[in-house]
Amino acid sequence: MSNFNKVMLTGNLGADPEMRYPQGGTAVANFRIATTERWKDADGEMQERTDWHRIVVWGKQGETCRRTRHTCSRPRTTRGHDPR
Repeated sequence: MSNFNKVMLTGNLGADPEMRYPQGGTAVANFRIATTERWKDADGEMQERTDWHRIVVWGKQGETCRRTRHTCSRPRTTRGHDPR
């Protein structure tokens, strides 16, 4: 049985998706999403941390990302997580 993790990210798109078409002709979209976590520390001071996530989308979904995702939009991505 294979391991499969599911992740849902909601954040801000860092740049428009980059498209490429490898030799097989399948569309591949690459983009980054920034997620920000805010909390109060033990002293009551607000803290903030931003993490960047690299997303790769293949095929028809990649084409859809190219058409619908633009810089500063707030995409939500649900995907299987491959911890590379």
